[in-house]
Amino acid sequence: MTFSRDDPKPIQDYMDSLVERFNGKDIDEIIKEIVSDFKEEEHPKILIVTDMLLTGFDAPILQTMYLDKPLKEHKLLQAIARTNRPYKDAKEVGLIIDYIGIVKEFKKAFEMYSKEEMDGAIYDLQQLRKEFADLLGKIMKMFEEVPKDKYDRETLLKAIEVITSVEEKTKTFVKSVGTLRRLFELLGPDQLKLQLFSDYKWVIAIYTYYTMFVLRNSKDAEYKYIEQYLQKTIKYVQKTTEVESFKKDLPILEFDEHF
Repeated sequence: MTFSRDDPKPIQDYMDSLVERFNGKDIDEIIKEIVSDFKEEEHPKILIVTDMLLTGFDAPILQTMYLDKPLKEHKLLQAIARTNRPYKDAKEVGLIIDYIGIVKEFKKAFEMYSKEEMDGAIYDLQQLRKEFADLLGKIMKMFEEVPKDKYDRETLLKAIEVITSVEEKTKTFVKSVGTLRRLFELLGPDQLKLQLFSDYKWVIAIYTYYTMFVLRNSKDAEYKYIEQYLQKTIKYVQKTTEVESFKKDLPILEFDEHF
């Protein structure tokens, strides 16, 4: 926060205690140190600011922003842009919690950009929930004749047969899983993910088996991209599923003129 000589006593008292805690440094130095610690140290985990850190503040670790005051136009864009930097394996997108209904201002703020430029820049959480549930349902329908929630070789081979029987179905499956994975991560800690996790991890298991069983010798650039794109989700799902067991026990395939 900023301070002035006209601040009421509680704020003046806080400033005095702050200076004492930071061994007599001036306020500008203290603010720089707090911001630096937020970026690089374990604490603080939360910053509460008013009219600060809108410009020149670059902290990829910043994942969630809580808005509780009106912001418009470039200030609004600057504020939400603080959350848009990827950070290691922990964060691919930022989450904006809007307490005062500021979403309506986004359209005005984005008027300077074309519709194509803004496509995919911001999502409403309710819409993401619906898209995730709908897409997962469509993928599950592809495997209506396959026993669900089983991870044995016979079941997974049957699922692979379903998606590889027609080339177009294979493309649809691969593309849908890529979108599903992105929605899964965009939803963060949303409770819907827990409700649908059983179906989700089963779909990811099929995809993982597909990439290892069907594409493991592929040098195709798109395959390599897909593998990289899904690495985080696959790693996460492996903690709670049987994916690792069939990774180590893939069958030997023999090719002949009848294959």
